[in-house]
Amino acid sequence: MSEITNDMRKALTFIRDYRITSSEWRKNGKPASGHPDTWNQFRMSGPEASLTISAETQKATRPFVVVGPVDGSMYVLNDKGKAALKEASDAST
Repeated sequence: MSEITNDMRKALTFIRDYRITSSEWRKNGKPASGHPDTWNQFRMSGPEASLTISAETQKATRPFVVVGPVDGSMYVLNDKGKAALKEASDAST
């Protein structure tokens, strides 16, 4: 299996641990406007927490995520995402 970066691990862990009820593209910390090629951040949030990641990290995590709603969340890990987090956890111990 491919190795995931620390930023990807942070994003996948957030998706695993929190119910995400909204998401939005951002540009330099503000809600995105203008052409999508200029959007450089992606924010996921829910009742308990939020996380903003880079556009590159969001694109890299797509193969590991199912877009919902699933179990009340907009995003959940697929089997590949669960395996990647487990592998990353096993490698760090």
